[in-house]
Parts: sequence; structure tokens; C-alpha cells
Amino acid sequence: MQEEKIDYFHLFGTSQCPFCVKAINLLNESGFLYVMTLLDNALPVLSDVKKTYNFKTVPIITRHAVGEEASEFIGGCSDLETYLQSYDNLHTTND
Repeated sequence: MQEEKIDYFHLFGTSQCPFCVKAINLLNESGFLYVMTLLDNALPVLSDVKKTYNFKTVPIITRHAVGEEASEFIGGCSDLETYLQSYDNLHTTND
């Protein structure tokens, strides 16, 4: 029997970021699991994350599958919104 992959999202952001809050709300509504890393007190780490993903704003969002090292870079809040809409359309069409 093949084990089902569990997907989750990882958000890097700050506590005062309204787009971070919006992204969390989108994930809560969609039912996906997520991990949030708040970087308010770790600005050098935030700078490094921005450099790693070549992304200038927060949130920075990636998608992962439990047990796999690779991740998929999603982008920011609006990118997440587009991703979730595509995901919903794909799974609604295939049902």
C-alpha cells in the first residue's frame, strides 16, 4: 500500500504584515496544513530567506510534502491565492 503524501505550506513573514495574515487566513479556509516562521526578531535571517528565494517582500511561501526534501516556491500572498484557486479548480473538475 502506497503511503499518501501530506502537503503543507511554510510561510516566512512578520507579525505586522497584513499580507502574512491574509495568507494565513487563506490557508485556514482551504484546510491546508502550514508552518509559520515569524522573523521580526531575526532580520538577518529574513534577509537571507529573501536572498535565497530572490523575493523582496513577505510573506515568502513554499509548499512541501512530508518526508521529502524538495520544496516548491509559491511566492507571496497573491501567488498563494492564485495557486489555491488553481488547486480548487483542478480538484473540482476531477471529482
